[in-house]
Amino acid sequence: MCEQIVLSLDMSTTCTGWALFKEKELIDYGKITPNKSDEWQDRLQEITFEIKSVVEHYNPTKIVAEDVPLKRSGGMKTLVMLGAVQGALLAICGTYDIEYQLVPVATWRRKVELFDGTEKGKERSVLKQHSIELANKLFDLSLVYKSPTSKFNDDDISDAVLVGYSTFLKDKRLGKKIDI
Repeated sequence: MCEQIVLSLDMSTTCTGWALFKEKELIDYGKITPNKSDEWQDRLQEITFEIKSVVEHYNPTKIVAEDVPLKRSGGMKTLVMLGAVQGALLAICGTYDIEYQLVPVATWRRKVELFDGTEKGKERSVLKQHSIELANKLFDLSLVYKSPTSKFNDDDISDAVLVGYSTFLKDKRLGKKIDI
């Protein structure tokens, strides 16, 4: 039986984080930041090309990605864009005959115990900061968190790392506090 190589992704049209696991060991990670075209379709093409490059370099046996949330919190345009991103990913998986798994955001966050049990802990900015802190702690990384709105935050990478890591974990109870 060949060893499992998992590519995990936190995808969007502005920045896509990726992480690569060989068996359960994190072996590489990074982010794809397309040129700042005004057209999201152009950015998606660039991201798709870069993901294909990662796939061709590492030959993953499985790709795991955050599923598109079925709610309109970001508006219909956001749902359309994320649906297109997911469609591009599924096309890559089909082209290279790679198994895939789509993981709801609440599922991977629960498995890695990202939620701290507080009302404030549900806020997106707090979850992003905790994501970076937890990935750094679990994998001895130096991912950056500057401020809630900083474009220099490495939350796309940390989310990709934790999405992949969550696939190796059993389900855990909701609301359990973590020590970061």
